[in-house]
Amino acid sequence: MPSDFNDLTTPGRPSWHRWDPIVTTTLFHWFTPTDGNLSGHWTPMEGRENWTGEKAFWVAQIKQIMRANIDLVYVHLINRFEQQRVNFFAALHELRKQGWDVPKVAPFLDPFGIWPPAKLDVSSREGKDDIAALYIRWFQQYFDANPDPLAETCLARIDQKQVLLMWWAYSIWENLPSLRKDDIETRLRCALEHRTTNFNHGIHMVSTALIDPDIEFADERVVMFSGFSYCMQSTHNTVHSYHLQGGYWDQNIRRPGFFLPRAGGRHYRNAWEYVLSCVPVHRIYVESWNEYDEGSGIFAADPSGPANRAPDLPGDVWSSTGDPFEYIKITADGAARFNKLPESDARVIAHNLPPSMLPGETRNVRVVVRNDGNGLWNEARQTAFGLRPESGFGAAGAPVVDAHHECELYGGVFRGRPVNLRFRITAPETPGEYRTVWSMRHGDSDWFGQALELPIIVSRQVP
Repeated sequence: MPSDFNDLTTPGRPSWHRWDPIVTTTLFHWFTPTDGNLSGHWTPMEGRENWTGEKAFWVAQIKQIMRANIDLVYVHLINRFEQQRVNFFAALHELRKQGWDVPKVAPFLDPFGIWPPAKLDVSSREGKDDIAALYIRWFQQYFDANPDPLAETCLARIDQKQVLLMWWAYSIWENLPSLRKDDIETRLRCALEHRTTNFNHGIHMVSTALIDPDIEFADERVVMFSGFSYCMQSTHNTVHSYHLQGGYWDQNIRRPGFFLPRAGGRHYRNAWEYVLSCVPVHRIYVESWNEYDEGSGIFAADPSGPANRAPDLPGDVWSSTGDPFEYIKITADGAARFNKLPESDARVIAHNLPPSMLPGETRNVRVVVRNDGNGLWNEARQTAFGLRPESGFGAAGAPVVDAHHECELYGGVFRGRPVNLRFRITAPETPGEYRTVWSMRHGDSDWFGQALELPIIVSRQVP
């Protein structure tokens, strides 16, 4: 366990199994202050002009995604706005070095955003090379921005296979039956074998339901980018997936377009309740994180003002309570009931607690603890790190202070976020070896998470 605090990178969670519950969403990267998706209906909390595509912007967006308890982010793959995608990968790396357990990521290839009006013949070597080259570039960009040896553990895998997503091949890729899974697997493995072992077991391909013909080797299919319902179900290869969205409004880019009202979040909440009542459910796909022109995003938005009311449906509102985080909170609550993770859990990822002290000596110490559970940590819950009473060492520890961890904005320390805690410990006057046990707690006695067991020798002759 590190004690210098310079690099707190930890491994990502293990590979999922095919029928594990996973909450996913799609993330688009075509943002600058004056380019890309510009005409969305629901203004971001920060203002659309501040969706810059720079690293600092992505750091804030990743925090929102994590606040929503989202497990897997499918990151857009087109051959434009690539620097913004690189900036997103760099933001992941920055947070990972600080000990954050960021969501896993995988590429979603967007043929509709790359090839039309030309078509791609996937029966040809050139066509297969073109598809693989785009995926390869995505992974190269990821590893360039995340050069550490643990980077591959933060890429999404199912049954040890690297996850890829592909959307809308119909009418864009010709001769679809000629494209085989091995055509992609072999090319990616050969091109990336010096950077990752993730392709040694092959790929797990996710594709789009309701659009046929489709690639024949998809491992699972999910409804994507369909604005006609708050909830749609699909099953493929015994994987049961549900598509959820909070609303939809694309009349600024299409005529006549289509409209699903937000209704203050009521429909989205009801959709979650319905899905959580169904059995079995393996995937919940939230559409989308930030598709702005089509108005399906669940990012934190400005809930007020006439610009955020549909002109053809007066009275539609983002949130019935005026909450920018309306859809993030609904997602977080639903995901917590779905993902089978504990409400309260914690992991100590770094500390400089001393192995020995003089009798009565006082030391300044630092501990970094990460929230690994679904529930929030904050002052209201009296969340703190401390020395368990059975240690016999005395009282020591530190509370989670809301102002230090953006709790006023996010409501608390969310899953995957670390806290840096500094406090003093004072050794007992009586020499001896003390088996100290440290962990997180809510209130005075609700201890939870990893118990850090550390012997501290109190002696007048410190080794």
